[in-house]
Parts: sequence; structure tokens; C-alpha cells
Amino acid sequence: MTALGKLLRTTAFKLTLVYLTVFALFAVFLLGYFAWNTRRLITEQITQTVDAEITGLAEQYRQGGIRRLVFVVDARSRRPGSSLYLVTTRAGEGLAGNVGSLSTGILETSGWTETAYRRLDDPDGAEHHALIRVFQQCHARAHRGAHARPQGGLRQYRA
Repeated sequence: MTALGKLLRTTAFKLTLVYLTVFALFAVFLLGYFAWNTRRLITEQITQTVDAEITGLAEQYRQGGIRRLVFVVDARSRRPGSSLYLVTTRAGEGLAGNVGSLSTGILETSGWTETAYRRLDDPDGAEHHALIRVFQQCHARAHRGAHARPQGGLRQYRA
């Protein structure tokens, strides 16, 4: 019998392997839990921020109509490090904002969804992904819009 064979058969070695396995399983579980909880918290914060901004933009629309909404969205979208904004006509023609394009069909349904987009101010025209909220406000001449957080939140408005 070799020295390695003797070592593998000892109770101390077997207990060490059991403890190491249990430790590794708990470490993987904790890392997974922290990753899941962090993602949930970030998504929740993005959602709250987007909802607050939509409320503010809806108030701007109520006070001054589509012209004021377009003015406010245009001003906000020009700030450095701004969120992502898009206001469109019902036909999808852009009126204001800093989003160059969205995935096909995104503006058709209200609510939260994840989508690919391109920014107008991105010289490379690279495709990014964002969590968006489509918001629709109905009136005689309906308009649509979108708004997002650059790392993953986009909000849309239909006015």
C-alpha cells in the first residue's frame, strides 16, 4: 500500500473532504443568493426611478400638452449622463429624445419589457439593452414615447 492510499483511507482525510464539500456548497449558495438579491434590488430601484420620472413627465404633459412634453424630454435627453428618452407619433416618428432605434414592436404594448436600443449620441451606433416601460396617454392626436436608464432601464410614453 502506498502512502497516498493510506492517506485517502484515513478518517481525518474523509472528514476533511466532507467539510470541504459542505463549505463549497454553502459558499455557492450564498454567492447565488447575493447575486440574485442584488439584481432584484437594482431592478427595483430602476423601476422606482422610471415610475417617478414618468409621473413627472405625465404632469408636464397635463400642464402644457405635447409641446411642453417634447420640450422637457428634449432638454432632459441632452444632459450629460441622461436617462434614455423617446417621444414618437403614433406612426413611430421620433419627436424628441436620445434613442435612435428600438426593437420592432416595442412601442405597441404598454408596460415593462426588456429590449435592444441604439442611442442617437453614440458614434459607434452600438446596440445596448435596457429595461423599458411603455407609457401611453390617449388624446385626439396620440403620441408615444420611451424613457430608460442607460445601464438597463428605458421608459416609453404615448401622449
